[in-house]
Amino acid sequence: MLKFYYDRSSTYGPFGFDTFTFLSEQGQLAIPNVAFGWGLFNKVNFNDYFHGHDNPIGGILGLGRGHPTGILQQLNQITLRRFSYCLPPQFEAQSLLHFGEDAQIGGPSVGSTPILGGPDDYYFTKLDAISFNGQRLQIDPSLFMAGGKGMAVDSGSPYSHIVAEAFKVLKQAVVDYFHNMYGWQPMTQKSKTGFDLCYQNIPTVFTSPSVTLHFEGADFVLHKPTLFQAFEHHNEFCMTILSMDQSDGLNILGAAQQVNYRFLFDVAALRLSFSPENC
Repeated sequence: MLKFYYDRSSTYGPFGFDTFTFLSEQGQLAIPNVAFGWGLFNKVNFNDYFHGHDNPIGGILGLGRGHPTGILQQLNQITLRRFSYCLPPQFEAQSLLHFGEDAQIGGPSVGSTPILGGPDDYYFTKLDAISFNGQRLQIDPSLFMAGGKGMAVDSGSPYSHIVAEAFKVLKQAVVDYFHNMYGWQPMTQKSKTGFDLCYQNIPTVFTSPSVTLHFEGADFVLHKPTLFQAFEHHNEFCMTILSMDQSDGLNILGAAQQVNYRFLFDVAALRLSFSPENC
């Protein structure tokens, strides 16, 4: 079984069938012949995020919403086509994946937006605009619907991507900000880490700009620590949002920018909700 993701990361491993057994107040529930694959060889782009390991993660649990071999479909009695997760900062903690009635979200800051697309699509949302330090960037909204899909919320992609033309506007805003605040100039040579905007030398103290994604019906404020990353072994300081080739790419909200948010995917209701949380 070989699976590719939009950022060209991949997972490869065996595929088979097994009986899944669950305990409940009513006793045991056994679901036979569940198709299940597990990734033994996992290639992740930008392996500097994992300090250069060739096979940096244990595997990927696919939670696609429409395919008959997907976990949500096969275990519908358990999942109710509903799940939630909250990603902690890298290597700092573990977090539970909740299904069905256990998948809950609350608090005063919950945002909710429709899930778009057909049943075999990724979890696409409608992104209307991006704000930088409280000002909406001058980006054609049609760029956020590249491929007619919208922005994919994909924890299988380590970092977020936006299509090239929109990325240029965000990149220039970041370059202007750091130049005006600190006199920094971005690297002109190719980064060793593979990121699109990097600075040579790692700052000890700086104030990060704010970036907000304006989804239909809800604003998603990116936590400032997720916007930039220091790579000490290369002495580079990089923005962790990347440019995606517009000819075949889509906009993606990746795992790094999802940190310390709870996400609730209610597939039956076609709603995606999110709320800040200390994961």
